[in-house]
Amino acid sequence: MNSLGAKLVGIGVLVLVGFGLIYNTTYMISAGHAGVVFNKMDGGIQEETLDQGWHVVAPWKRVTEYPVSTELAYYIDGNHEDRKDVDDSIVIGTKDGKTIKVDAQVTYHMNQDSLPHIYNKFKGQDDSIIEYGYMKQNFQRIANNISSHYSMMDIVGEKKEEFNQELLKEVSSFFDQDGIIIEQASLGKVEPDSATKEAIQAVANAQYKQRQAEYEKIAAEAEAKKKVAVAEGDAQAKRIQADAEAYYNAQVASSLTPEMVQLKQVEKWDGKLPTYSGITNGMFSFK
Repeated sequence: MNSLGAKLVGIGVLVLVGFGLIYNTTYMISAGHAGVVFNKMDGGIQEETLDQGWHVVAPWKRVTEYPVSTELAYYIDGNHEDRKDVDDSIVIGTKDGKTIKVDAQVTYHMNQDSLPHIYNKFKGQDDSIIEYGYMKQNFQRIANNISSHYSMMDIVGEKKEEFNQELLKEVSSFFDQDGIIIEQASLGKVEPDSATKEAIQAVANAQYKQRQAEYEKIAAEAEAKKKVAVAEGDAQAKRIQADAEAYYNAQVASSLTPEMVQLKQVEKWDGKLPTYSGITNGMFSFK
């Protein structure tokens, strides 16, 4: 029994050692990520990166993952992802001397072939630190350079899309040199100062009043045209009626021959002969 027990203990130890080796020599790369392997023995990194999935990695090697599929970085004031009560919004200046706080967002991914360079440049820092450190700082710098050529009203108004297109072009060019591929970059909510808000509201009110006046003018013109059309219709109807009556009277007048006049008189006679009471001054006096 002692021999059997010793064997069982030995097997258990081997199993534990085996599980320990498996645990310490395997690594799972998350979906949409790739891994850079750092060798603690010689202080170097492998040029070949690890794709997503399971890999056997020696215990003296460390793996750092980076996103190679689309990631979204929010530069906003408020809670998002794992950042709580942090103001990540950016501040830019305009050519008319305004300083404004804006929300922004960037979608990006890292070129897998450039991951060794990224690891070396950022000394193995996590991608979230790169997002809200290096990337945010340079995004703000580039946005501020561009905004210096725009007024506040341009950025919050009709030139915002033009601004975003220029922003995407510039940040893409800058980050591409590090193997960080920018897919989309744009400003979101723009928070102007109180004076600018009042100016914007004044413009909006003026535009509303102008549109209202234009609508009222159009309505008045339409109503006037309607009245003119009704009046013209009434006048036309009266002319038609008058023409019809005139035509009728003309037809009647043309048909009144002496015989017709005499016939009309006969039709009106009640059948009684006139009576007389005597002769006055040589004339009969009829009753």
